[in-house]
Amino acid sequence: MRRSVVLVALIVLCSNYLPVYASAENNLPNTESNYMPIIVELDEEESAEKEASAKKYDESMHAAEELNQYKKIVFEYVDYLDTVKEVASKYSKDTITQKNRLQAYSDYNSIIIPNYIEYFQQLNVDYDFNKSIFSTELEKINDTYILYLDTTLDGFIKIRDTLSKTNFKKSDIIAGFEKLDEAEVYYNNMLKLWDAYTKEYDLLIKFDDYSPMKIKELNRFKSMLLINNVYRDNAVAEIKKYNPITEENRKQAYISYNNVVIPNFTKFISLMKKIEAPNHQLHDIHSMYIKGLEIQFQGYNMFKDALYKNPLNINKLTAAWKKVNEGQAYLDVVNKNIKLYEAKYSGSFE
Repeated sequence: MRRSVVLVALIVLCSNYLPVYASAENNLPNTESNYMPIIVELDEEESAEKEASAKKYDESMHAAEELNQYKKIVFEYVDYLDTVKEVASKYSKDTITQKNRLQAYSDYNSIIIPNYIEYFQQLNVDYDFNKSIFSTELEKINDTYILYLDTTLDGFIKIRDTLSKTNFKKSDIIAGFEKLDEAEVYYNNMLKLWDAYTKEYDLLIKFDDYSPMKIKELNRFKSMLLINNVYRDNAVAEIKKYNPITEENRKQAYISYNNVVIPNFTKFISLMKKIEAPNHQLHDIHSMYIKGLEIQFQGYNMFKDALYKNPLNINKLTAAWKKVNEGQAYLDVVNKNIKLYEAKYSGSFE
């Protein structure tokens, strides 16, 4: 009897959640067909069209992915190329003379060629690492780009070697610049291959427009720097609480530095060191940021030591402030370099 009551209770309870089907009372037909999915049969031609369209979409997505990956490889170390362009732009076949020969030689030998070789080597390493994912079309683009780089380097070396001679021949300088002109032909051929590839898949990806990628990497980098600010903020809040430091608050300030400032700053620097900068330029900025933080950390430890005994050691406190300010100088340069980076790649750099 008890079992029957429970069963009835379950039936009543479940009935509250049963679906309400259409019936004659609300003038809707209650037939099985109303609850069957509508299947649209495609003829063979339409089906083939749909399949081809889906395949084209997949191919386009793959092409976009490998093109963007290749651009990342090409422009990962673009700061080396920027240095080359900046220095090389000072010279032409008409402006190089006996008067500026030594300076020109020094620029080609110490700046232009070393930076160009460094870029070339980094490109080859990164490309070889990713080579297996690239298509035949992309390999042709890269082969032409390498030909452009090779020929450009030959031109730079020819100019440098000519400048190494006290009485150089103008014709030899001209021959070096003609080599650079030849390289530009390869570069333009590479752009044609690139444009043909993007056109085939209806993609609007320009080879030489790397600014959006650089800005995206900067934003990601800044987000990584900010994500653990809670530890730094905890430390700074305590530092401000005991500024200025006096004989009266010395003991409490020491406890604060020992229990809050130093542990939080230690944790903050540890997390900042784990950040992997998205590119070579931001890596250099990140290295300077860490250096500035570590110098400031030395200063905060010096503060703690100065607060340990009574009376206060003014000389130790002064040295601690100098050390903190020394670290801040590095952080100011970091902020300046981030702004310059952003201005450069957002199009407002002059």
